[in-house]
Amino acid sequence: MKKLISLIIAVALCFALAIPSFALTADDEMVIGLDSLMSSANLHDDVYDFADTLMPSDEEYLSGLSTGMYNSLGFNVIFITVDDTYGVDTTTFVTDFYDYYLASGNSNVVIFTVDFANNVVNGRQIGDVESKITNDEMGTILDKACDTSDSFDAFSFFEECVGESIVAYNGELSDNSDNYTTSNGYSYSYMAPFLDLMMDEANKYDYVYDFAGILSDSEEKQLSKLAKTKMDESGLYVAYLTYSDAYGRSTMDFTDDFYDYYISKFVENGSGNDVDGLLFAVDMDNREVYINTAGTIAGKISSSKAYDLLDKTYQYASDGDYFKCFEKTTDVTFDYLYPNPWMPTKASLIAAAIVAVVLPLILFAIHNKSNKVPKASEYLATFSVLSKNDTFLGHREEVIHDFYKQQSSGGGGGHSSGGGGSHGGGGHGF
Repeated sequence: MKKLISLIIAVALCFALAIPSFALTADDEMVIGLDSLMSSANLHDDVYDFADTLMPSDEEYLSGLSTGMYNSLGFNVIFITVDDTYGVDTTTFVTDFYDYYLASGNSNVVIFTVDFANNVVNGRQIGDVESKITNDEMGTILDKACDTSDSFDAFSFFEECVGESIVAYNGELSDNSDNYTTSNGYSYSYMAPFLDLMMDEANKYDYVYDFAGILSDSEEKQLSKLAKTKMDESGLYVAYLTYSDAYGRSTMDFTDDFYDYYISKFVENGSGNDVDGLLFAVDMDNREVYINTAGTIAGKISSSKAYDLLDKTYQYASDGDYFKCFEKTTDVTFDYLYPNPWMPTKASLIAAAIVAVVLPLILFAIHNKSNKVPKASEYLATFSVLSKNDTFLGHREEVIHDFYKQQSSGGGGGHSSGGGGSHGGGGHGF
């Protein structure tokens, strides 16, 4: 009996000692739990939406921002949402997640986490980036990102974090004065940092900015050539823009700001002067095609006239043929601005001016080269020649006069953008 009791006690002790070895640690629970979700949560690089709160397009966009950050600043940004931290606090969860899933391939990263289980947001910088973004600055980044709206949205939070991280990395976060703010206090920081990150991919050809990625390479190349041709003919700057995120702005406000920041600023080398030109845009966010006029032609196309012009071409955008929409919209716009069949170029106008000045001098010299009194027949012949030349010159002057008269007609209704630029035009839904 004593031996049986001893055996039972021994077995019990063995089980008692063995049970802890079978117990899962928090790390083990996390790995088992997250591994089961990884295939659906990590559809795009650097995005881990375990809480399933992001749209697929949002995940793709955030992944693109991370790539842009790496190409521009040398570090990736990791975005995490989670609704279960498996019994640990947010900081421990982020640390364990990095050590297990990320450490081997990401030595220089910033991690932003939205923890719905603990109602906490977290930011952590690892590697060389720690010398650029301090812990205090990270706290400021999180505070600013959380204050973007009354209702919290994970995507908006992540997007704002990226923008503030760029400002912090450039050493301008502390005084809140950055390169995106104009002298009148208007800021382009809602869009510029994000577009900067995507600019290399979007602007492969001059005058074409395909941020939405809806044009083929050959279509971008053709639009670039079309823009150059129209610029040579008219002296106006011509550009094409597509985008899938207006960052909460209307099409008018976004295209105004894009033109002022990326075209007026850089074409004029930062002088801040208006650049006379046209920006043709496809706004995939607000589902609108748009003609934006700027500078001295800001008032040449009213919003109602822009609607009428686009009414002839918007259907191409509705059908998904954005290249044809741009091409046809360019045609109808320039036909409206310059209805005269003779479209003068800068060179032709200069040549016409030279002819108008030089030819009368030549004729005058020919007429006076001899002091002898001409015979009646010779005088009449000379008079006849001069009459023909006078008629020719008068016709040429009338053509030029008609062009400028038609150029100045129409339009009405320009406005000033937030940054102070002069703009006009309008849009049409599609």
